[in-house]
Amino acid sequence: MIDGYTYLPSGPITHNEVIEYNANIVKDHSHNSIIGLKQKVLVMFVKKRGEKDFSRYRLYRNQDNGLLLMDTLAQELAIDDSLMVSITYAPTSDFKGTTRDYRYQTVMKYAVKTETIAALIRKGEELITIFPNPCINETIVKLDVSEKLTASYYVLDGFGRTIKDGKLQDIREEIHIDLKDHPSTTYVFYILIDTEIFKKKIVKLKL
Repeated sequence: MIDGYTYLPSGPITHNEVIEYNANIVKDHSHNSIIGLKQKVLVMFVKKRGEKDFSRYRLYRNQDNGLLLMDTLAQELAIDDSLMVSITYAPTSDFKGTTRDYRYQTVMKYAVKTETIAALIRKGEELITIFPNPCINETIVKLDVSEKLTASYYVLDGFGRTIKDGKLQDIREEIHIDLKDHPSTTYVFYILIDTEIFKKKIVKLKL
């Protein structure tokens, strides 16, 4: 297996990124290009939303046909479908590894998302900022979002009970969470944007 990824790390992928998918761009986990690998076989697997398993979509041994495939595939994929890409490479004379007699394979898994949701997912832990955290009575939630979006949020206790909830017309605004009437423990803040759920823990300390 390749210690890295092709084009995009596993995670969200947009329709435009499916169309532009370039299996010849291979990078390591430090995002440095891996030189000297030539695509040999590209296999696509698709899992439609609600299905349990992936099914093979197409297999291509020709690089040009593989690129044409992506345009067709993008038209058939819906939001929240999943895509798995398995690519086998053969080393060329430019490969800097220890052997040129071995074939390398990488397998990437993607969930099809809108451009907005894909951008939010890629922010990872940086999307939600909670301060102060730990808190005593109140804390403030901020989201690293540049455009106006609506959302719903919930705060759950350790038993999964909703202790706070609300709707937001603009998630760029601060969310004030008052916990003064609730026990000192760990809570989880959830926010639902479109069909995607993001979460982060809130810790309330004793006075």
